Amino acid sequence: MSQKNVAPQTHTDDDNGNRNRTDTGMYADPSTVDSGYAKYVLTVLIVIYMFNFIDRQILSILANDIKADLGISDAEIGFLYGTAFAVFYAIFGIPLGRLSDLWVRKRVIATGLGFWSLMTALSGFARNFGMLSTFRIGVGVGEASAGPAAYSMIADYFKPAKRATAMALYSSGIYIGSGIAYMIGGPVLDTWKAWYPDPSLAPLGLAGWQVAFLAVGIPGILMAFWVNTLKEPIRGMSEGVMEPAPLHPHPFKTTFTELLAIFPGINIVSLVAGKARNKALKYNACLALALATVALVLVYFTNMNAPLLSWPLVAIAVYTMLTIAQALLLSLSKRHSENVQPGKVFAVNLFGALIIALVAYACFLWAESATGNRMLPGNIIQWSALGVGVYCAFTWAQSMSIKLPEVFRTMFRTPTLVLVGLAFPIMSFVTYGTGFWAIPHVQRTFEVSNSEVGMVMGLTAAGAGLMGVAFGGWLADKLRKRFVSGRMIAGIVSGVGAVPTGLMFLYSDDIVSTYIWYFIFVFFKPIFLGPSYATVTDLVPSHMRGMITAVYLMLMTFIGLALGPHVMGVLSASYSYAGMGSAEALQTAVAWPFILYGVGIALAFMACFTIKKDEARFQTAQA
Repeated sequence: MSQKNVAPQTHTDDDNGNRNRTDTGMYADPSTVDSGYAKYVLTVLIVIYMFNFIDRQILSILANDIKADLGISDAEIGFLYGTAFAVFYAIFGIPLGRLSDLWVRKRVIATGLGFWSLMTALSGFARNFGMLSTFRIGVGVGEASAGPAAYSMIADYFKPAKRATAMALYSSGIYIGSGIAYMIGGPVLDTWKAWYPDPSLAPLGLAGWQVAFLAVGIPGILMAFWVNTLKEPIRGMSEGVMEPAPLHPHPFKTTFTELLAIFPGINIVSLVAGKARNKALKYNACLALALATVALVLVYFTNMNAPLLSWPLVAIAVYTMLTIAQALLLSLSKRHSENVQPGKVFAVNLFGALIIALVAYACFLWAESATGNRMLPGNIIQWSALGVGVYCAFTWAQSMSIKLPEVFRTMFRTPTLVLVGLAFPIMSFVTYGTGFWAIPHVQRTFEVSNSEVGMVMGLTAAGAGLMGVAFGGWLADKLRKRFVSGRMIAGIVSGVGAVPTGLMFLYSDDIVSTYIWYFIFVFFKPIFLGPSYATVTDLVPSHMRGMITAVYLMLMTFIGLALGPHVMGVLSASYSYAGMGSAEALQTAVAWPFILYGVGIALAFMACFTIKKDEARFQTAQA
């Protein structure tokens, strides 16, 4: 039970009844809230997040060289950047978010940082698509550790009144890191080519893109030691409701159990061991079948040259998967099971998925006959991996509804959390997609050098991104003082500003205008980051923040990172097969998904009307 004014020195009993004494020296004093030391910790976390995105984003400027060396397509490049990374980032983010609630958060971050940096460095030795995919998966697993633990620490170091600003500044690491990645990647490519025009004569036979991976990966391994010097904040100390943070007696065993609850096959055993109802097991099996069907349809469909149908049917199929998951989750909660017949709810949704699959398959047959069955590679892995990822996430939710019903209810019975969990991840579909394809778009349209585009767009991403997230946090905190929905309003401003400026960036006729509009676009698109994460942490107790933040990150990852870059890549390849030039095809493929900003804005607007009631309920529960 929470209590006020608890000293950092605490005790806990392990499973055998033995008393364990925590190391008081590693905990921050409550007086450090909003202090200079809190700002120092925030600075270190920003640097870590910069490394997170340096290692993730450098693939963007290396994309054309990797395509040429490995003989792969835009679709497979989109897979490497998006799905290979994102599915494992999302899946491992769940148990690692749980570990953040059980163990010392700075150690979770330090261990993850060392691992993902090692995987990035090893990417420099990849010789084929399979090896590079494996190392990118490793990067995703490692980076999954940072977000939940960092957001939880920031929430404990900064009071709610300043939390959006702090989280916005933390989010600036996305754009600073991306900018640095571009600024490193471009010059490394050009310099290495100048030194070794024949890669076979280079040390170890390394190409420029491989050297770039080594250059950004090795420093991160050293950074892990710095992170471990930070002091751990006491959970809840920023709100005056301190929850002493003794070490859990078996944090890794518990985390491993959470991990087992996710993976196909083993998850069924976990559900049975957790005394899941027969209905839950049946729903799990049926959902696996439904996702497999939808994934198969997407494999067939996205392999076809049907550019006019690609975006609508992919959107419908993904929406169908999310609708099924939502209906099933509702059917598992006690409140809904009393008023709704779960079997009927599931039957209706499964029937809807079947209809969508049949429509998509019919379109596939039409496209096949109309286009001569031109194939796009990479989609089997993409849609299969995404289907498995969504199924794993659903299975974990089932397990959590049994083992952690309080966390489950908080996530899925708080309307604002549900709306925020859809609104901003939908916007991130466009932000992740444009974040990756912006540089290839400029390179193909204006044929500029790697060094120039890397330096200009790198500085732009770092400067404009930092300004945007900082402005977003400041605006959200200012509006929050006047309106309960102030943070949602700041998120809406992000979408409204990003749509016209992003389209102007894509359709500018000269390089100078393109750079200018890119700066303005990058300023607007990250404004929602700080407000959205602050809203999530504001509406949940401190001991749940790691887990629930992991769920929010999972939604951002599945909807934004796993889908955005790959779908744009598939559309680009499809338009190219239809006869468009490479530059025009990519331009059109990136432009169409801007429609999704309207959906995100609408959902954020709806959250403006639910947040007051949800916040009042949370404060009452905390009193």
